[in-house]
Amino acid sequence: MSATSPPPAPAPPLASNAAHASRPGPWIIAGLVVLLLILHQDNWFWTDGRLVFGFIPIGLFWHACLSIAASFTWFLTTKIAWPIEPEFEAAVDANTGDEDVSGEVVQ
Repeated sequence: MSATSPPPAPAPPLASNAAHASRPGPWIIAGLVVLLLILHQDNWFWTDGRLVFGFIPIGLFWHACLSIAASFTWFLTTKIAWPIEPEFEAAVDANTGDEDVSGEVVQ
């Protein structure tokens, strides 16, 4: 009789959709994006002649603040709603950039 090795165990799934759906992070980000879209429609500043800091029109200042808020929202997106899977992170840590994909050392 020939001895055969058992088949390799299947790899665990990266993450289930149910696990992602139960997290509030993506919903918070979606809410922030919708809020930014609504606040971008600034009809109330079209005829306002006020200046902020004595030289910036209020409409331009409003859009500058919205740009900062959008940057913060996308930063949160990368940290909350777009996590790196542990398996992928381990693979990136193992390959420090000194080797190419085939495992050969790059000169």
